[in-house]
Amino acid sequence: MAFDISKLKRFYKPKFMLHLVDEKLNKGHLQYWIDILDEVGIPYSILVRTEKSFKELSKIYSKHQLIFAQNPVDVEAIIKAQPYLKMVLYPLNAAKNIHLLRFNHLKHIFIGTKNSDQLSQINKSYRAYDEIWVSSQSMVDKYKETLGDLGHLQLKIVGKPQIKNIFLQNMHTITNNVLIYPSKTDSVGS
Repeated sequence: MAFDISKLKRFYKPKFMLHLVDEKLNKGHLQYWIDILDEVGIPYSILVRTEKSFKELSKIYSKHQLIFAQNPVDVEAIIKAQPYLKMVLYPLNAAKNIHLLRFNHLKHIFIGTKNSDQLSQINKSYRAYDEIWVSSQSMVDKYKETLGDLGHLQLKIVGKPQIKNIFLQNMHTITNNVLIYPSKTDSVGS
Protein backbone atom coordinates (compact mmCIF):
# COMPACT_ATOMS: atom_id res chain seq x y z
CA MET A 1 0.00 0.00 0.00
CA ALA A 2 1.77 3.12 -1.20
CA PHE A 3 1.18 6.53 0.33
CA ASP A 4 -1.41 8.51 -1.65
CA ILE A 5 -0.93 12.26 -1.19
CA SER A 6 -4.37 12.93 -2.71
CA LYS A 7 -6.01 11.36 0.36
CA LEU A 8 -5.01 14.34 2.49
CA LYS A 9 -7.96 16.64 2.98
CA ARG A 10 -6.98 19.78 1.10
CA PHE A 11 -9.19 22.10 3.18
CA TYR A 12 -7.86 20.68 6.43
CA LYS A 13 -4.87 22.50 7.93
CA PRO A 14 -3.50 20.39 10.78
CA LYS A 15 -1.36 22.22 13.32
CA PHE A 16 -0.10 19.06 15.01
CA MET A 17 0.19 15.37 14.25
CA LEU A 18 0.00 12.25 16.42
CA HIS A 19 2.58 9.62 15.41
CA LEU A 20 1.51 5.97 15.87
CA VAL A 21 4.15 3.33 15.20
CA ASP A 22 3.30 0.04 16.91
CA GLU A 23 0.77 -2.26 15.27
CA LYS A 24 -0.22 -3.91 18.56
CA LEU A 25 -0.43 -0.68 20.58
CA ASN A 26 -1.73 1.93 18.10
CA LYS A 27 -5.42 1.42 18.83
CA GLY A 28 -4.91 1.70 22.60
CA HIS A 29 -2.67 4.76 22.25
CA LEU A 30 -5.23 6.49 20.06
CA GLN A 31 -8.10 5.60 22.41
CA TYR A 32 -6.06 6.99 25.31
CA TRP A 33 -5.55 10.41 23.70
CA ILE A 34 -8.23 11.03 21.05
CA ASP A 35 -10.92 12.58 23.26
CA ILE A 36 -8.41 15.06 24.68
CA LEU A 37 -7.01 15.88 21.23
CA ASP A 38 -10.52 16.45 19.88
CA GLU A 39 -11.42 18.67 22.84
CA VAL A 40 -8.51 20.99 22.13
CA GLY A 41 -10.34 22.08 18.98
CA ILE A 42 -7.19 22.50 16.89
CA PRO A 43 -7.00 20.61 13.59
CA TYR A 44 -4.64 17.65 13.72
CA SER A 45 -3.68 14.59 11.73
CA ILE A 46 -2.79 11.07 12.79
CA LEU A 47 0.18 9.40 11.12
CA VAL A 48 -0.03 5.60 11.28
CA ARG A 49 3.10 3.65 10.35
CA THR A 50 1.70 0.15 9.94
CA GLU A 51 -0.71 -0.78 7.17
CA LYS A 52 -2.82 -3.16 9.25
CA SER A 53 -3.36 -0.52 11.96
CA PHE A 54 -4.08 2.14 9.37
CA LYS A 55 -6.85 0.04 7.82
CA GLU A 56 -8.35 -0.82 11.22
CA LEU A 57 -8.18 2.72 12.61
CA SER A 58 -9.53 4.26 9.38
CA LYS A 59 -12.74 2.31 9.86
CA ILE A 60 -13.12 3.32 13.50
CA TYR A 61 -12.03 6.96 13.14
CA SER A 62 -13.34 7.76 9.67
CA LYS A 63 -14.01 11.42 10.56
CA HIS A 64 -10.36 11.98 11.49
CA GLN A 65 -7.43 12.78 9.23
CA LEU A 66 -5.52 9.49 9.26
CA ILE A 67 -2.45 9.13 7.06
CA PHE A 68 -0.36 6.05 6.33
CA ALA A 69 3.40 6.19 5.80
CA GLN A 70 5.46 3.07 5.45
CA ASN A 71 8.93 4.57 4.99
CA PRO A 72 10.93 7.79 5.46
CA VAL A 73 10.18 8.96 1.90
CA ASP A 74 6.45 8.75 2.61
CA VAL A 75 6.97 10.64 5.87
CA GLU A 76 8.78 13.44 4.07
CA ALA A 77 5.94 13.75 1.53
CA ILE A 78 3.43 13.92 4.37
CA ILE A 79 5.35 16.68 6.14
CA LYS A 80 5.55 18.68 2.90
CA ALA A 81 1.82 18.19 2.30
CA GLN A 82 1.01 19.72 5.71
CA PRO A 83 2.62 23.19 5.60
CA TYR A 84 0.72 24.40 8.69
CA LEU A 85 2.09 21.59 10.85
CA LYS A 86 3.91 22.92 13.95
CA MET A 87 4.42 19.92 16.21
CA VAL A 88 4.38 16.14 16.45
CA LEU A 89 3.13 14.19 19.46
CA TYR A 90 4.66 10.82 20.25
CA PRO A 91 2.89 8.37 22.59
CA LEU A 92 5.69 5.79 22.19
CA ASN A 93 9.46 6.21 22.17
CA ALA A 94 10.23 4.07 19.12
CA ALA A 95 12.90 3.75 16.44
CA LYS A 96 10.61 5.00 13.66
CA ASN A 97 10.28 8.34 15.47
CA ILE A 98 13.65 9.27 13.97
CA HIS A 99 11.92 9.66 10.58
CA LEU A 100 10.14 12.71 12.02
CA LEU A 101 12.64 13.93 14.60
CA ARG A 102 14.94 15.04 11.78
CA PHE A 103 12.53 17.85 10.84
CA ASN A 104 13.96 20.71 12.89
CA HIS A 105 11.17 23.15 12.05
CA LEU A 106 8.70 21.02 14.03
CA LYS A 107 8.40 20.81 17.81
CA HIS A 108 8.65 17.20 19.00
CA ILE A 109 6.74 16.29 22.15
CA PHE A 110 6.70 12.92 23.88
CA ILE A 111 3.25 12.55 25.46
CA GLY A 112 3.41 8.90 26.47
CA THR A 113 0.52 6.70 27.53
CA LYS A 114 -0.88 5.22 30.71
CA ASN A 115 2.26 3.06 31.04
CA SER A 116 4.82 5.84 30.53
CA ASP A 117 5.35 6.38 34.24
CA GLN A 118 7.55 3.32 34.50
CA LEU A 119 11.08 4.36 35.40
CA SER A 120 12.58 1.43 33.47
CA GLN A 121 11.50 3.07 30.20
CA ILE A 122 13.41 6.32 30.75
CA ASN A 123 16.73 6.48 28.91
CA LYS A 124 18.94 9.01 27.10
CA SER A 125 17.00 8.66 23.82
CA TYR A 126 14.31 10.89 25.34
CA ARG A 127 16.68 13.82 24.91
CA ALA A 128 15.76 13.81 21.21
CA TYR A 129 12.42 15.47 22.02
CA ASP A 130 11.86 19.16 22.66
CA GLU A 131 9.38 18.48 25.46
CA ILE A 132 8.14 15.57 27.52
CA TRP A 133 4.69 15.85 29.03
CA VAL A 134 4.46 13.97 32.31
CA SER A 135 1.76 13.11 34.82
CA SER A 136 3.31 14.47 38.01
CA GLN A 137 6.21 16.19 39.74
CA SER A 138 7.58 12.79 40.73
CA MET A 139 7.98 11.99 37.02
CA VAL A 140 9.79 15.29 36.44
CA ASP A 141 12.15 14.32 39.25
CA LYS A 142 12.68 10.83 37.82
CA TYR A 143 13.49 12.17 34.35
CA LYS A 144 15.95 14.67 35.82
CA GLU A 145 17.57 11.98 37.97
CA THR A 146 17.85 9.49 35.10
CA LEU A 147 18.84 11.85 32.29
CA GLY A 148 21.05 14.24 34.23
CA ASP A 149 21.61 17.37 32.16
CA LEU A 150 18.40 18.01 30.23
CA GLY A 151 19.89 20.66 27.94
CA HIS A 152 17.09 21.99 25.72
CA LEU A 153 14.56 19.40 26.92
CA GLN A 154 11.56 20.79 28.80
CA LEU A 155 9.46 18.69 31.16
CA LYS A 156 5.83 19.79 31.58
CA ILE A 157 3.30 18.39 34.02
CA VAL A 158 -0.01 17.79 32.23
CA GLY A 159 -1.55 15.03 34.32
CA LYS A 160 -3.15 12.01 32.73
CA PRO A 161 -6.03 12.21 30.26
CA GLN A 162 -8.07 9.48 31.93
CA ILE A 163 -8.41 11.58 35.10
CA LYS A 164 -11.31 13.42 33.43
CA ASN A 165 -13.19 10.16 32.97
CA ILE A 166 -12.48 9.15 36.56
CA PHE A 167 -13.96 12.41 37.80
CA LEU A 168 -17.00 12.13 35.54
CA GLN A 169 -17.64 8.55 36.63
CA ASN A 170 -17.39 9.52 40.30
CA MET A 171 -19.22 12.86 40.30
CA HIS A 172 -22.18 11.41 42.17
CA THR A 173 -19.96 10.34 45.08
CA ILE A 174 -17.87 13.51 45.33
CA THR A 175 -19.11 15.98 47.92
CA ASN A 176 -16.61 17.95 49.96
CA ASN A 177 -13.95 15.27 49.65
CA VAL A 178 -10.84 15.53 47.54
CA LEU A 179 -10.38 12.73 45.03
CA ILE A 180 -6.74 11.73 44.49
CA TYR A 181 -5.55 8.97 42.19
CA PRO A 182 -1.77 8.59 42.48
CA SER A 183 0.07 6.94 39.62
CA LYS A 184 2.01 3.72 40.20
CA THR A 185 5.22 5.66 40.68
CA ASP A 186 3.83 8.21 43.11
CA SER A 187 3.77 7.24 46.73
CA VAL A 188 1.01 8.64 48.89
CA GLY A 189 2.35 11.13 51.40
CA SER A 190 5.53 12.02 49.53
